Parts: sequence; C-alpha cells; structure tokens
Amino acid sequence: MNATHLKTALDFEAPSDVRIEALEKLTDPNVVATIASAIPEADEPVAAAMTALVERLDATTVLTRDLTSPDPQVRRTAAHALTLLKDRGALAALITAMSDAEASVREEVVSALHALADPAAVDALRAALCADPCVEVRMAAAQALGAIDTPEALDVLTRAEVEEDDDFVSLLIERSIRLHEDRRW
Repeated sequence: MNATHLKTALDFEAPSDVRIEALEKLTDPNVVATIASAIPEADEPVAAAMTALVERLDATTVLTRDLTSPDPQVRRTAAHALTLLKDRGALAALITAMSDAEASVREEVVSALHALADPAAVDALRAALCADPCVEVRMAAAQALGAIDTPEALDVLTRAEVEEDDDFVSLLIERSIRLHEDRRW
C-alpha cells in the first residue's frame, strides 16, 4: 500500500489534492529520503505536505542512520536529503560521514555541511580541503568554508590557498575568501 501512495505522491502530473492525500497515508520511514529529495520540485501545497511528512516520520533520525548504510547510494541519498532539510541535528553524523570511503558520498556530505554553514564543521571541512584526494570534495569544501562566516573558516581558506595545486580548487578558495572579505564591508 505504501508503494502506491508513494507513487501517487511523487506523480507531478497528479492534482495537488490527490498527492497530498497520498502523502498523508504514508507511514514508512524508508520513504523519507525520496520525499525530502522531491520537496524542491513540488508546488507549494505539496511541498508543505512533504515537509510535514518528513517531520512526522522523524527524517533526521532516519537519514543519519542511512549515512551508515553499507550501500553507498543509500548514504549519498541520505546526505543529499539532509542538505535539503538543513537540520542542525544531523551535524555530528555528517561530520562523522566525512570519513566515508566513497568520494561521491563525501562530496554530498560536504554539500550538507555547506547548507548548514555551522562553525562546528570547520575542522572537518579543513581536513577535506587540505587532504581529500578527490578534487570535487576539495572544491565543495572550499565553497562550504566560504559560507561559514568565522575567522577560523577564513584562516583555513587563506592557508589552503597557498598549498592547493589544483586550479579549480584554487579558484573556489579565492572566491570563498572574497565572500568572507565582502561580508566584512
């Protein structure tokens, strides 16, 4: 029954009231990542119903659990959904997930940390910017540090600017430093 309701809830061709009714009938916490990922594309009433469902099913608990799944796609999807939810309750789990073996998961986790822009993530983002072997993760970390408006984040960026050898990462570090400087004025 949940599968039918989920299919209806995600059917962008269906009328909003039908989709909302289907959302109200969903009870399986395993739909949280799928529903959270669909919120940005939904019209306002459906997005509100999706948000209410995600809250009702305790999304942060479900998604932080999914960050430890053996399946990298599940971990990546959970991190993506946490990016959309911007729930600070996931911060510790996201920081832990920065050590994931899969670069694509780490990149999505950095995006979630970027969305939170929480100063508590600076050390984890510093480690990613300065030591992650994946260029995309370092690029995302540079952008995330640009969103965190603290002297510590700026210091990490300034130090990394000198040591980074990838042109794209260097460009994003420079851009993030400029964001910090622009906020001072």
